[in-house]
Amino acid sequence: AGYSTAASWSDYDRDGHLDLFVSNSANGANFLYHNNGDGSFSRVFNGVIGNEAASSFGCSWGDYDNDGDPDLFVANVAKNFLYRNDGNGNFAKLVTGAIVNDAETSRSGSWGDYDNDGDLDLYVINLGRNSLYENNGNGSFSKVGGIAPVQYSRDSRSGHWADYDNDGDLDLFVSNSGDNALYLNNGDKTFLEFQAGFLV
Repeated sequence: AGYSTAASWSDYDRDGHLDLFVSNSANGANFLYHNNGDGSFSRVFNGVIGNEAASSFGCSWGDYDNDGDPDLFVANVAKNFLYRNDGNGNFAKLVTGAIVNDAETSRSGSWGDYDNDGDLDLYVINLGRNSLYENNGNGSFSKVGGIAPVQYSRDSRSGHWADYDNDGDLDLFVSNSGDNALYLNNGDKTFLEFQAGFLV
């Protein structure tokens, strides 16, 4: 048992069955459950992903390196975790780069290709200002500044990408403890924030 805060499904070992990752808070180890294919699950104890203790909140699977298997982002009170899936059911913890070294209190993360360059970028919800990390296409990320979704601290709770206006690029909705925010993707790596309407 643990003080669980979030969960996310994905077939991490590509055996045709959905597996489950569970984030735990209160400095407890997170859980990775392997789907045995018969309606039962086995907790994975080998490797770092199912043994590392942290105060974790959100978790999100995404194939950020485009190698055909899902990688995992975990939002923590201190430094976040990013685990690269090697395709054989094993994970390597990344230790370099802004995603895993920014000292933020993070709540969740959402993968989406906001710049339409063919790889997944990551939007992270923080206690302070939120963060956007642009995928450089070589396994590294660059932190994005100076655009609307990362300029303000609004006590955000979650962020969700979707092309709501059907123009071919991903827009962003952010739920906050106060007014919510809807950002229209202009298609040039900038966003227009809606100032009025039912959603905000």
